[in-house]
Amino acid sequence: MIQARPFVNLLDRCGRRKLEVLHIGNITIPTVDPKIHKFPVLRSLTLNRVSISALDIKLLLVSCPKLESLSLVNTSISLPQTDGEATLELNSQSLKSFSLEAVSLDNITLDVDNLESISLKDSTLEHFEVLSKGGLRVLKMDDVSIMQFDVGQGMENLEVVDLSNFTVIWPHLYQKISEACKLRRLRLWGPVDVEDEVMDLETIALSFPQLTRLALSYELEDGILQHALKGSSFLEKVTVLEVGSTTINELFSQWISALLGRCPSLKRLVVHGHLSEAKVREDYQKIARFNSSVVDLMRKYVNVEIQFVFS
Repeated sequence: MIQARPFVNLLDRCGRRKLEVLHIGNITIPTVDPKIHKFPVLRSLTLNRVSISALDIKLLLVSCPKLESLSLVNTSISLPQTDGEATLELNSQSLKSFSLEAVSLDNITLDVDNLESISLKDSTLEHFEVLSKGGLRVLKMDDVSIMQFDVGQGMENLEVVDLSNFTVIWPHLYQKISEACKLRRLRLWGPVDVEDEVMDLETIALSFPQLTRLALSYELEDGILQHALKGSSFLEKVTVLEVGSTTINELFSQWISALLGRCPSLKRLVVHGHLSEAKVREDYQKIARFNSSVVDLMRKYVNVEIQFVFS
């Protein structure tokens, strides 16, 4: 007869040890007791493919008084229902970095005074709220859908914003990002195809005077291109520029040319594009015209390193 091993709560084995980094994966955490499961010096915690209740995550944070980084990756979180909606509420006085990947929840509320970095990836949320003292410096979203995004006392201290393939109520987030006068890196990369949702170069130049790295990918049409290029202010400190489009055409080459003209300190340009199979003569002509315009730009801006990334 084969005897099954009794169920073991991993925290019973790890608790009270002087761990600074803990990565837990592919298990269920049945219960957390802060009186037993203590991690007095733990600074980084990752839960990857872990099943745990919302209450136990809160208690786990209590057990980690010095925790600075929390990552939830493909975590199955059982939540109590309140008025038909499930809410994950996390509180920490020490947490500086929060990362969420491959998780779908109704609501998340972070009550974290000293939070500096938020990274959301491959996740769907109804409402994401941060209650902090306004110290957020890094905001990243990649393939994320959020109906409502609220950040405490604003984002005026942001230094890095990286948004890719995101679905969010844009006007509110647009206004918040525009307050970030200390911003040094901005990346807006995704299927933005509505004129009102395009952040134009004039807004970027005036709102972010410290910007050094800029990456923009828009679905270019006549109206969107005209809106994106409005104004005449220069991006004085931008040294690295990335531009992208899913369509290789004259509008894309005009967009690249205009951006080069607005970045007098530019040292490096990376062009991202998608080359679909040419089927008719007009397709070949579009590619030829684009290549010709790029060659002209390379001759004009000899001090700029130009790199092409096509798929």
